[in-house]
Amino acid sequence: MNDTLGKLNKHIDLLLERYSQLSAVKSDIIAAYKILESCYQNGGKLLIAGNGGSAADAEHIVGELMKGFKLPRKPDADFAEKLIAADNELGKVLAENLQGALPAIALDGHPALSTAYMNDCEPLLCFCTAGQRIRQTGRCLLRNIDKRKQQKRALCRDRSKGKGHEGHRTYRS
Repeated sequence: MNDTLGKLNKHIDLLLERYSQLSAVKSDIIAAYKILESCYQNGGKLLIAGNGGSAADAEHIVGELMKGFKLPRKPDADFAEKLIAADNELGKVLAENLQGALPAIALDGHPALSTAYMNDCEPLLCFCTAGQRIRQTGRCLLRNIDKRKQQKRALCRDRSKGKGHEGHRTYRS
């Protein structure tokens, strides 16, 4: 544990040396790291979203997490041996080139789904994390929705009749 904390502090110190203005949010950076670390230790994945240039940033971050960035995430020796045992030629290629991923999904990276949702449901929710989670799980995770909007648009929740707000179609996953 102390080794991990020492490495984290080393990286934070380097970050603050390069970008001193981040000193004001040092504790927030550490807290965010701990949340991500806990997420990945518990088998979770990071959901990222953005609009415009931030959508491109979201895609870029996912790319960095799903493959090695500065340090390649080589498969462990036991897994590499199993790959080679299964197929000597292809196994060697896989063992040398596969990288471990930190699972992440860019929620704005599904243009067909997002634009269909904008067309048939609530456009304001097409790229938001809650909107994607609703579509992935069928459950609404939104809290404190403005009552007028909640009454005006039922977030396409009337699944039993196949109709959402204003008669728009909804789909079961």
